[in-house]
Amino acid sequence: LRVLSDTSHKPDAAVLLMQKEVTERVCATPPNMSILSVAVQTSYTVSQGELVPAALFTPPPKVDSKVLVMQQNNSPGSCGRNRLATGQGKCLFVVAIFQQNQFAMG
Repeated sequence: LRVLSDTSHKPDAAVLLMQKEVTERVCATPPNMSILSVAVQTSYTVSQGELVPAALFTPPPKVDSKVLVMQQNNSPGSCGRNRLATGQGKCLFVVAIFQQNQFAMG
């Protein structure tokens, strides 16, 4: 996800098979968003696809998988890893909010 968000040549769309919990975290909506969901959703419109049960794999993993569908949303800004690291624009705001939330919870 980081590579797709950070690259200068973003694909228009991506369909990925991921752990169910990761797909659900990426597709989260407020107030349940994480920094991962915010970072991905600033560049992509995301949706959940089909559930793929662990039993369909050989050997079966311990968790189910779920399809993650990503469509580039062509927003004027992006909050990829490089912008988060340098604290540019809205990324600085996003980082500040999540740091405050972690501090308050800790």
